[in-house]
Parts: sequence; structure tokens; C-alpha cells
Amino acid sequence: MPGPGAEARGHRPRASPPALAALSPRWHPDGRTICFTGFRAGDPGWGVWVADLPSGKIRRLCAGENPCFSPDGASIAYDCGGMIRVRPFGPGDEPDATLPDIREEDAPEAIAWDGKMGGSEKLLDISGDSHFAIGDDTTMFIRATLNPGTQKDTRQFLRLSYAEHPRAIQLYASGGDLWFVSFDHAGKFFAAKAPLRRDGREAAVVAVRTPTRLILSVNGASPAVVHTGGAIPLDTPQGLTAGDGVLSLEIGTGWPHELPKPQPLEVPQ
Repeated sequence: MPGPGAEARGHRPRASPPALAALSPRWHPDGRTICFTGFRAGDPGWGVWVADLPSGKIRRLCAGENPCFSPDGASIAYDCGGMIRVRPFGPGDEPDATLPDIREEDAPEAIAWDGKMGGSEKLLDISGDSHFAIGDDTTMFIRATLNPGTQKDTRQFLRLSYAEHPRAIQLYASGGDLWFVSFDHAGKFFAAKAPLRRDGREAAVVAVRTPTRLILSVNGASPAVVHTGGAIPLDTPQGLTAGDGVLSLEIGTGWPHELPKPQPLEVPQ
């Protein structure tokens, strides 16, 4: 996140932790501090974050988006719930008591499996794994490399099973399209689909399930977005099944950096 001349001022290049989605950085007049919009798994919503470049310390100040320092650096203005708010900022400024500081080495990692997954299907026992619990305010992403083959018949790539529903989240190909499917509070399935090339080339896929949306992007294309009145929470994970077309797989909570965030931004209440 360093600006021009940062290394000349003695700051080594730094990046935000991979588990923290960070947007819209703005420099403090002191040249050593940056404020930005951020979200980390477990946060109640988008927040105003501050990074101190010399120490590498990153902390969340409050709920809000699009922060900007005043010309004298003594305050921060930011958007919160459609209103512009201003709060003081100074050397002794502390984060909210319920929002702990984090450092890069403390950032939680997504669950990942790399390399070719052997067999026609691989079942992974995820029962009791809290990484896969999806509450009313949880955003989950799936990042995968797929080999769709050259046929247009139905092919299952991924299925997440929960006590609440045995086919709660699915990623499969059918009719030349990739489908990302879950179900809503009424128990009805809703799905986002995106065209899938059938030339034998690998496909890079990013899929997101938010409390009210399914979002799917293939090979960096503009994402397909489907809205629902609310997706059912899935609190009791049981198993993950991956088909033979899954070459690599990563599942995590929070927002994947590859995709633009939907507007207006979702802030769980």
C-alpha cells in the first residue's frame, strides 16, 4: 500500500494481510500512515482501518467506508450508513475495544487444497470445522481451477453438505454453463451461471455466497450476480465432495480480492 517515494522515506513495500480485503487507501499528511476501507472475516461489516507503515501495525477504528484524513491529519471523515461522519485522529488514537489489533502473521488463512485431486471423487470430512459454518452474516468464497473437459453433459465439480441441506452449495457444469447453486430462507434453490469454454482449457473460477447474493466469475469475466431475499444459514458442516475436474481449490470467508464488491455494499446488521 505504500505511495510514491515510500522506500525513499525508509518504508519497505508492504501489503495488507491476505485475509483482509482492503480498498481505497488515503495517505495521512505525516507520510507514514494510511487509512482505508477494510473487511476481515469475523468483523460486523466494512470498517475504517489504519495502517502504520514503519511498524506494520494495522488496526480497525470503527464501522464505515471510504475514509479520508483532514489536511492537518487531526481527523478522519468517512461514509457510514449513507451519512458522512468525522472522528478525531491522533497519535494516541485507539481502535474500538471489541475490535482487536491484527498483524499480518496473525491473519487467519483460508482452507486450501493444491494440486490434482486424485480419484473420480474426493470426499473430505468437514464435520465440526468452524471454517465452514455459514451464519446469517457470513460471506464465503470459493476459488478453484477446473478442467471442464470438452463435453456438455452435466458434471459435478463441488458439493458442500450440511445438516441443514445435503446439497447446500454446488458448483457444476451443465449445458455449456458453469452453475453455482445454493438455497434461500424459503428452501428454494437459486443459482448464478456463467458460460464455460469447452476447448479443454483450464478455467479459473471465483464464486461468492453472501447473505443475499450468489456471485460467479469465470476466467476474470464480469461476474454473474443473482439476488435473493436471504440465504439460509448453514451452521452444521458435514462433508465436501470434489470431482475429478477440480485441479485446485480454496475456500474461505470474507471477500475475494479478484472481484469488485457489489453496490451498495452489504453490511450485515
